Amino acid sequence: MRTKRTVISSLAVVLFVFAGRTFASDLNGNSVTVNYLYPNMSTVYQTLGTGTVTGAGFTTNSFGQHQFTVFPSEITLTNVLGSDVNFLIGSFNGYQMIDNTGSPAITGVTVAFNDVAGFTASDVSFDATDVWINMQGLTTTPGLDLQLDLQFASTSVPEPGSLLLFGTALLGMAPLVLKRITS
Repeated sequence: MRTKRTVISSLAVVLFVFAGRTFASDLNGNSVTVNYLYPNMSTVYQTLGTGTVTGAGFTTNSFGQHQFTVFPSEITLTNVLGSDVNFLIGSFNGYQMIDNTGSPAITGVTVAFNDVAGFTASDVSFDATDVWINMQGLTTTPGLDLQLDLQFASTSVPEPGSLLLFGTALLGMAPLVLKRITS
């Protein structure tokens, strides 16, 4: 009898501890594709790669000139050529990152680091699954050039109200179950 009460009490504690917890959302474990787009936003000049994002990031190489790395909550662009790289002028000349998994939704992109003269936040656009970085007419120098921080829709797993209701129902049914077992 004492063991049953201990199990039910432990279950109640677990339910109340996790009720209302919001879990961090990011791209960790998601499949992404990185495209190089030129001369406009709808023309894929070259697909640079598709892979899974890990804590160490998913890195593609752009023509031996840049490393484009997608981390769980940021994107970096690094000039690895060792000299300046000039992006030709076009309506779009740059990168597209696609979250093939589609969840969680991308809700914001901010420029955390910028070492590219003339690059502004207006050169970045996004929707729920894509980020576009327009480098047209700009020049990168050797080393880290850009770091973009990604924001995501938060996910509560499970929904706190439902979990609380479920836990209350379990606790309410416990005396009935115990009575039936002991009879």
